[in-house]
Amino acid sequence: MTDRITDKQVQELTNHIADKCEAMGLEPEQIVDGIARALIAAADTFDFADLNVGIDNIGTCKVELVD
Repeated sequence: MTDRITDKQVQELTNHIADKCEAMGLEPEQIVDGIARALIAAADTFDFADLNVGIDNIGTCKVELVD
């Protein structure tokens, strides 16, 4: 497995996502929905059937793909 994304890379990616969401005029619920769908699609594309992402003292996100 490759190294984790750096904090700087996370911030840059987050900024790009925020800018695109703003340009599209998305509401907060639409943004979360879109990010969730993109995460599921990415997990499927890269063959991660069971993916866990955690941020210390914030929370976790789990993706489980079904057949």
